[in-house]
Amino acid sequence: MRARYTRVYALPAALAFAGPAVLVVATGGDFWPFALGWWVVSLVVASIKSRGIRIAVTVAALPICVLTVFEGGLFMLPAALALLALDASHSASPRKETAQHSPH
Repeated sequence: MRARYTRVYALPAALAFAGPAVLVVATGGDFWPFALGWWVVSLVVASIKSRGIRIAVTVAALPICVLTVFEGGLFMLPAALALLALDASHSASPRKETAQHSPH
């Protein structure tokens, strides 16, 4: 099922890459240490397979993004919100019955 949503998850991934990349360009390269840190955090969150754990980690990251506004947190906030919206909407979608479980 995860492969079904791979293209949809490209949006938060692109936002997570683009936010720090914009700051690296805007600061003339001085933002590299923070950008690398944000990218590592993004990769760690992306590697979480459990949707429930990923939602919990993303919710916990929201205040961190706000608190680290001058370290690039504000630029990571759209990626975190997009990931949270996708994970929450996919977990709320109803499951379809299979032929094995249909009444006879």
